[in-house]
Amino acid sequence: LSMHPNEAKILGARKLFIPDDAPVTGSSFLPALFSTLNESNFIQNYYYLFINSNGELAASEKILQREIKATQELLGIYAYDDNFIRIYKDRAVFSWQTDKARYHERALSKEEFDGFKNYLAAERVNEMTQFVSQCREECEEKELLMLGRNGGRRIFVAATKLPRFFVGLEKILTNLREPTAKLRYALEKDVAGLEILLADDNLQAEAVWKNGVDFRVLLSDKIRGEQIDEELEKLDAAENAKAESNAEEDDQKDGENVWEKQQERRAQREFESFVWYKFSENKLAGLTDQPKQAEYIPPSDGTGVATVSGQWKARTATFEIRADGEGLYKIAGGRSLKIHDGYYEAPVIVTPNGRWAIAKKHVEDEGPELVRVNLSTKKEFPIENEQYPRFEPVAYLSTINKILIFGGYGYEETEDTTQKRGEYFLLDAETGAITKAKGEVLPLAQQTFRPLQSNGKPDEFWAAIPDAAKNETNVGVYNARTLGFKSMLKIPQIQFNSMKMWIDADVVYFVYEGHLLSLPLQPKTISPTANNTD
Repeated sequence: LSMHPNEAKILGARKLFIPDDAPVTGSSFLPALFSTLNESNFIQNYYYLFINSNGELAASEKILQREIKATQELLGIYAYDDNFIRIYKDRAVFSWQTDKARYHERALSKEEFDGFKNYLAAERVNEMTQFVSQCREECEEKELLMLGRNGGRRIFVAATKLPRFFVGLEKILTNLREPTAKLRYALEKDVAGLEILLADDNLQAEAVWKNGVDFRVLLSDKIRGEQIDEELEKLDAAENAKAESNAEEDDQKDGENVWEKQQERRAQREFESFVWYKFSENKLAGLTDQPKQAEYIPPSDGTGVATVSGQWKARTATFEIRADGEGLYKIAGGRSLKIHDGYYEAPVIVTPNGRWAIAKKHVEDEGPELVRVNLSTKKEFPIENEQYPRFEPVAYLSTINKILIFGGYGYEETEDTTQKRGEYFLLDAETGAITKAKGEVLPLAQQTFRPLQSNGKPDEFWAAIPDAAKNETNVGVYNARTLGFKSMLKIPQIQFNSMKMWIDADVVYFVYEGHLLSLPLQPKTISPTANNTD
């Protein structure tokens, strides 16, 4: 360590040594050399050792090295898995990560910290070397990192069964998690003003809506949701067992009917554990109705054709169009009229003038296709493109009188077009002509249970665009006429989209992994020298 002053150098081997500033290269000489000692083992495992270079552990080490060098009051860090003990002159602080964005934190008592140190001393940790077993699959790789301002060392383990030392270490760290700890967000270190408005282990925030003092949050009951899943699984198992016992030579149709019945039952109970609450004075203030402008829970009206999330896209001033596996329907005055037979997917997009419906239709022996339906003549016109075999309707753009559609390949399991490979196009409903969409369209594609929130100006809306590569979210103003986006706030180390956000009085309210949070739209940035774990 004396050869590496002010570097916070970490000593201790893993399964191989990797240079910090030089590329890793293979060698035919080294396998030949080491095979003279144990030919069968080394030749067998050489490539495995090379490709498993502990990238996540190394990345975590670099972050901690930067932290200890930049934070003068920080004397040392112990790190294992997602557990961290930071040592200061007058205290030791224990924290553990829930995910990359969140962690819990509390100060350790002298007795707790002494107990941790005494365990390491009793196990003579300073004399330990790495623990490496001969395993290819299901080989757990971890390390205890002990880092000070002048450097430190790691104790690495790669084994199917953890050695006794690590079993004891995990037990101690698990016990340290039991007392109450404060929930923190990593972005607090970079952006001032974050407030955790609601964080409950059972009641999970799903959506937020606000209009002045009328503040509502949608919650899902985690325990009730698990109970519903268990009830449905038991019903499914009983039906499947009965179907198998009654199986005949030609039972494919019966099997399909059972599956369809089960899927219908799941759809009926999908939102049974969801409920809207009033939110006032930073706490829940009783049950309330779902906002008409935010139909997260699809309403039921007794027409016999179910509504879905995004049904608002298919509404005009006098009627709406619905779809299911048996047809396309016009709903008006509380009545349903079938206008086409066939298997159509909901939601459908309807032009505001009521002339055209754009729907995804499944054609037997051919698969899904996007069709334009003339609601006056009931004629259908397929939308075709040589480059992309699958098209999906996304949103109507009133500013340019076009339909945004997505062209893709159809093999992704997700229904979210923002997560698929392909391109967005603009469709002229009257002519069927399509052109590539130029500009930013992700905010439009994010729209599900409600449209984008207006910022009060013509053609402008609040939007949140997540960046997975940078692990951040940009919040700003989206212009639906120019398809341009102007960022006003960059939120680091967290990702969400426009459907998880509401802005009111220059405050951004947003939902992340079940929590309801808020930030000022124009917060103060915290300088790096002010960052600490206090």
